This record gives sequence, C-alpha cells and structure tokens, in this order.
Amino acid sequence: DAARLTLPGILAIDTPGHAAFYSLRSRGAKFCDLAVVVVNLMKGIEKMTLEVLRILREDKTPFLIALNMVDRVYGWKASSNSLFKEALAVQERDTVLRFEEKVKDFQASLGKLGFGAELYYKNKQKGNIVSLVPVSAKTGEGMADLLYVYAALAQTKLRKKLTKTTDFCGML
Repeated sequence: DAARLTLPGILAIDTPGHAAFYSLRSRGAKFCDLAVVVVNLMKGIEKMTLEVLRILREDKTPFLIALNMVDRVYGWKASSNSLFKEALAVQERDTVLRFEEKVKDFQASLGKLGFGAELYYKNKQKGNIVSLVPVSAKTGEGMADLLYVYAALAQTKLRKKLTKTTDFCGML
C-alpha cells in the first residue's frame, strides 16, 4: 500500500493483558476509537483474546491484530527491524510454510468467532476483514508495518474525528 498518510497524530494507550485487569480493559474500551490486539502467534486465541474481541465487537471498535512472536516460528532467521515482507523473503521455504500454517490456523479460529481475517498486505477489504500484521517485539520485524497499518486504519475509520490543533493547554 502506497497510500499517503495525513494523520495529525496518534495517541496509544496500552492496557494490561493479565486477567485481573478485566475491568480496566472493559472501561478503557468505552473510550477507545481504534485497537491493536496483540496475540502470540504460537499460542493463538487465548481467554484474554476472546474477552477483548467480545468487548471490541460490542462497542463496534475497529481493530487490527498484531501476530507477535514470528521469530519463534521454527527455523526463523531474524532480520532485525525490517519490514515483514522483507523478513519473510529471506526465510527458507519450510519456515515460510510453517508460518503460513500458523496464520491459517489463526484465521480459522477467528472465523469460528465470526471474524474474517487476512494478512494486511493481502487484505482487499480492510473495512470488513481484520488485518493481521505479523511482528516480532523482540527483533523489531514488522513493527514499521504495524504502525503504518494502524495509521492507515485510523485515517480511514476516524477521518472525521481526527483534528489537528496547536492548543495543548488542556493537556498540561
């Protein structure tokens, strides 16, 4: 995607994933305009993921999914801080197949929950299909992709809500 980004800015707030923070996540979602759900690619959908997806669906909050820990796919050769497609391009065929199998499993799990999902660079229906962005928080692979997809989704879904201002007095 070579779309031009024209966002005035982004504010991101992270909520803890531990079960004890359910109330915080639930209340935080009420103020959320856009979400990134971080999932361990190797584990797939866990209890907290189900909870977050339910909250986002109830509140009709647009979101994308960061498939974290791609560096844990057996045979993965780290390509620090690279774009994901560049990192994928240097992997052995068997490693790519293992990665693709993990993604298909994850897509099937989301499908059972009523969500269509596709890797962000294959997603032709970004408004209706959840974008999956493979990343490694450890090696930095895909992190630039994640920021770009997040910004593009914000620009698309929140165009009327996002405004530029030079008045920061209320923030101090």
